[in-house]
Amino acid sequence: MSIFDQLEERDVGSLVEFIKTLSPGWQQRTNYVPAVAIADRPTWFDEPGVFRGQAEKGRQAFNQRGIACHGEAVSPRRLSVSSSQEWTARR
Repeated sequence: MSIFDQLEERDVGSLVEFIKTLSPGWQQRTNYVPAVAIADRPTWFDEPGVFRGQAEKGRQAFNQRGIACHGEAVSPRRLSVSSSQEWTARR
């Protein structure tokens, strides 16, 4: 969720609280679960060749298992990775 890197932590918290109001389930604390720990960023993110290989494996896995629900993956020729490692789609 790299877009959240551009927001102040306070603003991310406010956005999360707003999103919670969209579901009645969030209005009851008994429905809350503990936060999930997120793993550290893999070191291969900084190795362009390995990164591209991992991205291709992910694209293939998505096309095998995720395409039925989410539609076709964007062509790797239309994707680029900026210096901050954020995915951007070229139009």
